[in-house]
Amino acid sequence: NLDHLGPGTRNEPEWRIPDRRAAYLTRAVAARIGLWGNHAYEAVYATTYDDAEGRTLTGAHRYTLRFDAPPPVDAFWSVTMYDVPDYHLVANPADRYSIGDRTPGLVYGPDGSLTLVLQHERPADPVEAANWLPTPAGEFRPMIRLYQPQPAVLDGTYRLPPIQPR
Repeated sequence: NLDHLGPGTRNEPEWRIPDRRAAYLTRAVAARIGLWGNHAYEAVYATTYDDAEGRTLTGAHRYTLRFDAPPPVDAFWSVTMYDVPDYHLVANPADRYSIGDRTPGLVYGPDGSLTLVLQHERPADPVEAANWLPTPAGEFRPMIRLYQPQPAVLDGTYRLPPIQPR
């Protein structure tokens, strides 16, 4: 960012790479992995292949992802479902590919918590169906996106909840 500061780019020390060689390498890796990707202060992406017990996520099992409180963001957050190994969106009868704070009809607990249901088949319970993110029948990889993350996300004090088998 020392070379080209554009709209929205932050020039604080924690976002600069003073070592020019390291800066070039970092930008090259970023371009290779996600060209035109966001800076961490704009968005943080987290993904996993395993549940809380260390087992590979697969549509043969059912899972929950429980947020005691909404993730600390100033914009919005979402969870998107991808298949493995191709990382394509997962076609499903609900026509739902992601779920998050902008999803209409989510059902929160009386304590403000939100429990998402990740499984292949549509849940019979209406609350679980409202909070359902369909998985493929095989292995999958959910990705959580946090837009305009608050300092707790950036400094690592906020920890995403693990995906729990049911």
